[in-house]
Amino acid sequence: WEDKAKGWLCISHPVQGYEVKAPEDMKSFFSGCILNSEGDTGPFISYLDVSHLNVSKTKNFCSCFFGFGRHVANSEILGLETWDVSKGTDFSMFFFEAFSENEEVDLDLSKWHFKKCGVLNFDSFFYSFAGHAKKVTLNLNWEMNCAGCFARMFCCFAINAKEVNILGIKNWCVSQVIWFSKMFKNFAPNSNCTLDLSVWKVQEKCGHTEFAQETFFKIKEPNWR
Repeated sequence: WEDKAKGWLCISHPVQGYEVKAPEDMKSFFSGCILNSEGDTGPFISYLDVSHLNVSKTKNFCSCFFGFGRHVANSEILGLETWDVSKGTDFSMFFFEAFSENEEVDLDLSKWHFKKCGVLNFDSFFYSFAGHAKKVTLNLNWEMNCAGCFARMFCCFAINAKEVNILGIKNWCVSQVIWFSKMFKNFAPNSNCTLDLSVWKVQEKCGHTEFAQETFFKIKEPNWR
């Protein structure tokens, strides 16, 4: 059901106990805005409930929430914490410029589990995330153990926030990741957030150009070999 006047969208099934199955390709699925019946740009979504959306077969999440919450104050997504993303391979630009108008963002994605084989793409996952927020909290306590690309993952993250908390990231296993370039470039420059990533074990000759450029020594980098 939806209420376009209020910018609400809820994905659910009319029969209790049933769920809505998502397609294998969810590229740009919730990006930016919704369209009205004439195909014109409609009201921007401010509240989205995806609790009943089964994404267990989805492989492509590229730009899924690209620009979500743009031009909308205090937008909210309910139900992301229960998503089964274990079949996903492409998560690039997942939250690119998302929640740009929120004063506060708090996401608990700690129950997400990813594939342990193959190559996963997290390029620009949180690029320019929560651009005007004052406080950002993310629980990313992921059992990360995959090959892939982390380039620009947190680039320009929460650039105006005074308080930034990211949980679980130092425990990621990134020994198979091949690309870290600009991963934390200009990360939360106005916050007191510090990250000790010296415990990360990285492979030889992985790309890490400008890994934490312009973070003013707030990020302790891995031991690049």
